[in-house]
Amino acid sequence: MKTSIAGSAQKEELYGNINDLKERFPKKIDGFFNSKLGSFELDFIANNEGYISVHDTFVGDWHNHIPMDQWKSFEKELRRSWRNEFRFGHDIAFLFPHHDFAFIIDSGRFEYIPKGIEVLKDLGYVPVVKRRDKYSTQWGLENQLELLSHLRSPDLVEVKAADTRAKAIVNEVLSNLPLEPEHITFAVYSPKRKKGKPYNPELVINPVKKLIKVPFIWRDETLESVSKGLNLERAVGLTSLVETNSGIKHIPMLDFTCRDIGFVHLTLEELGMTGVVVASGNSYHFYGSSLLDEIEWKDYMEELERDWWEHYSVDNNWVKLQLVQGYSMLRITPAKRKLHQPCLIEKYEPKQVSGKDDSLAKRVEYRQTG
Repeated sequence: MKTSIAGSAQKEELYGNINDLKERFPKKIDGFFNSKLGSFELDFIANNEGYISVHDTFVGDWHNHIPMDQWKSFEKELRRSWRNEFRFGHDIAFLFPHHDFAFIIDSGRFEYIPKGIEVLKDLGYVPVVKRRDKYSTQWGLENQLELLSHLRSPDLVEVKAADTRAKAIVNEVLSNLPLEPEHITFAVYSPKRKKGKPYNPELVINPVKKLIKVPFIWRDETLESVSKGLNLERAVGLTSLVETNSGIKHIPMLDFTCRDIGFVHLTLEELGMTGVVVASGNSYHFYGSSLLDEIEWKDYMEELERDWWEHYSVDNNWVKLQLVQGYSMLRITPAKRKLHQPCLIEKYEPKQVSGKDDSLAKRVEYRQTG
């Protein structure tokens, strides 16, 4: 499960990319430490978030670079460092194999790598130098937003704005439906974080800014075109609205609040629902593999709202918001306040559907077959 905006790769999966980098880049480079020329060791570090950091470490004798009257205080600072040794360095670039993108965060230091930019291009990366008005070398909120900004930039046509994980969600959900849709609908909206208690729905989701009806065969291209140039405050969601040759239908959806996927499975067993489970970052989303007509969808959502205490892992405020807007919607891209990229987890099928005569699945089946 990888919902990091940086990429979906596990740490171990990045080692192949690192080997390619080590073959092309020098082991040591020259640079300046305290205005004096020194030697730096170049290394490539795989991170749990799915990216590679290019790290340089000073390997000379620091006594030759620091005035003698500052030795004692400098030595004390080094001992406090996370390395706990007389070596130091910092990240000068972040590489994102998932996006084929390279983010130069210290162009001054990176310039000491002979033909560094050219090598990155040869390896398939699109290199971009970070804006100088912000200068953090940590993988935190600032650089995550910077990455999202570059991915969505209309000027970087070589870089895809829509993550392959978003496209995989859409394609998997649609492939499991009983009918191939003629059109689906995306929504552009501004997600907000939950703030404080009680849980105020207005603090969670703004009204949808725009609905985009899309021919089924153009879904990937449309998702990319909508994401490119999109304001960082906004995200793209997949709505429940599906147009088929039998009219407008709805995909049953669920937005969970729990972190334990066991509660997700328990709820799906109780509802008797088959479909796709998606990790959203802090919890999970669910897309059913059946299609509901307008009356069935409304009955389904009203049941969730009415019997919320039976399905307490489902976000009841989300249910209320969907009923107000007349369709369900779940986020499939990141945004400024929701930087996790949703990703597929599993296709789930309840073990005891046949014995649940009162389940949603049984009621829908009975209604559709008469």
